[in-house]
Amino acid sequence: RASLVERANAPAPTSVGVTIMDLRESMCRWPMGDPASTAFRYCGADSPIGDGPYCKYHARVAYQPAQDRRRARA
Repeated sequence: RASLVERANAPAPTSVGVTIMDLRESMCRWPMGDPASTAFRYCGADSPIGDGPYCKYHARVAYQPAQDRRRARA
């Protein structure tokens, strides 16, 4: 798995925007847009198998350490 340091330094991906039919195991599953829209896509950037469902950039957004979340609420 990618370390927290790697995730924190991850640049924003160049999303290819794939449909559910084109989504593969090694692609980021970050949803983009309104699921009810025909333009709805998934990020599709590289997400190595075993690193979770998201690319490093979207993992940084999705998985924040509990301490950071507590500080954000205060």
